[in-house]
Amino acid sequence: MGQPTPPPEGSFGPPPRMDEQAGPQGYAYPPRVPQVPPAPDGYGPAGQGAVGSFGPPSPSGPHTPPSAPPPAPTPYTPAAPYAAVPPPRGGGGGRRGGGARTVLIVTAVLAVLLGAGGLVWSLGGDGGGSPADDGPSGGPDAGGLPSEPVAASLAWDLPMPEVSAEEHMVNARGGWFTDDTFVRLMDDALVSYDLETGAVRWEMPLERSGGQCNASPTADAGRIAVLQGRDCEAAGIVDLATGEEIVSIPVGGGDVSPGENDYPALIGDTLAVGWGVGGGGYSVSEGAQIWRSALTTERCVEHAFTVLDGVFVSQLTCRDASGGDDGGALRATDEAGDELWRWDYGTTYEDELLSVNSVLSIDPLVVSVELGEDEVGIGEEALLVVDDAYQEVATRLDYDSDRYVSPCRINTLAECPLGVVRDGHLYLGTDVPGGDGAVVSFDLATGQGEYEIPAVGGGTVQPFGVVDGRVLAYQPPTERTGGTVVAIDPETEEVSTVMTLDPAAREAEWTLMSGLFVMDHIPVWHEGTLLLLGQSFSATDAAEGTPALLVYR
Repeated sequence: MGQPTPPPEGSFGPPPRMDEQAGPQGYAYPPRVPQVPPAPDGYGPAGQGAVGSFGPPSPSGPHTPPSAPPPAPTPYTPAAPYAAVPPPRGGGGGRRGGGARTVLIVTAVLAVLLGAGGLVWSLGGDGGGSPADDGPSGGPDAGGLPSEPVAASLAWDLPMPEVSAEEHMVNARGGWFTDDTFVRLMDDALVSYDLETGAVRWEMPLERSGGQCNASPTADAGRIAVLQGRDCEAAGIVDLATGEEIVSIPVGGGDVSPGENDYPALIGDTLAVGWGVGGGGYSVSEGAQIWRSALTTERCVEHAFTVLDGVFVSQLTCRDASGGDDGGALRATDEAGDELWRWDYGTTYEDELLSVNSVLSIDPLVVSVELGEDEVGIGEEALLVVDDAYQEVATRLDYDSDRYVSPCRINTLAECPLGVVRDGHLYLGTDVPGGDGAVVSFDLATGQGEYEIPAVGGGTVQPFGVVDGRVLAYQPPTERTGGTVVAIDPETEEVSTVMTLDPAAREAEWTLMSGLFVMDHIPVWHEGTLLLLGQSFSATDAAEGTPALLVYR
């Protein structure tokens, strides 16, 4: 690629307007300084090739209320310079708030111990996938439910990739459906599988810095963006039907590249990428940067992007003239950069320090935040609903991070697979170690839990999507039976069994779905097929024979 042409100022939407915000002064979750993990130099072009260790597939009634780097283009948002951004609070993955301490401790202990074309769906959102052009939660449901419970067999499965002693952990987050294939991201390749048989349709080798480089969670017009290279410094636009890399675009700000918590976002001809201390937009057709948000020249830095309901959603962090915290914002823009809405937030909420972390929904706007700060710098997780005018918080949910499973992965803007938003309600699973769980429905208008649905026959249960207007939930296997998919009817508050999973595969299912970090293994429903998808693997997983994917129908 040649040197990108510096764009004119203000080429992607209006500049941040924190001086116009109403309400209390604000604080944004500080941008993370990206890590630069070592990996072999370079990244290869698209094409056919071996996928390394990622081998071929194996054949195979109403309820009660809840109880309790080229020259930098001209910045598109000019403002006065300010001091460097301090490192973020928190981190890791799993539960936040009261449970975040446990996760941090366990993570530290583990670190020591380990020393085709057509219509495309993306994972996440309603029913585990919706047409990609509509975003993860804005399209129709992902296939109808059967009229009678299905006793499903294990159709095919995939082994996990090899994890070397040097790698410790390999991430493999990303999956997309076409008409008849499932494309998934692994540590060193993008692979397309026949959804019926598991046969490989095509393979595209990747250099993903040991699995630390991410891909766009949603597809657009049958394409995704995949970060590649030793430092995730290039974004490849890939055709999901053929595995062809359409273009490779250099991304990042000077010597700073996207890190393990940064995801590219793609709509039409516009690619948006953040890198913790800044972000930029790129023209896919020209392969060049068209705007940039820079830490050194702006008071508000746009540093994280995603696509929800077919629009770009981004987060900004702001500093005052002395370099202190001065709030932040979430905003939505279209492909052309026109701002659709914006919510400016302050340093505090209800007199407690505020950090905005993740977005569960934009209609209404539901956000996961941290409030306050304990002795180790961790706040208590809370869920807030913003009013329809995007001016102020309308509701705080009656949410307790010690009772409920956190819906979002820490340090990501929109990776919230464990919370389902539908028709003015949020569905969450309870977290009862050693006890029986339930799915609780929260009214987003009041913030109160309306009712809870206990796990059928006991055990744990986790909502993960919506199909035919009913909320799907997954129950892991027991000592005697395989797992179960159930459906909750929001109108009647009744639960029914949709699919029972092959008891012969119970051990493999348990090994995959019982890991410590619930974000690392998720259920996905697609047109009568259930996929249990592993997204992170360790040397311990290899020793236990943990599969990377189980497919039932």
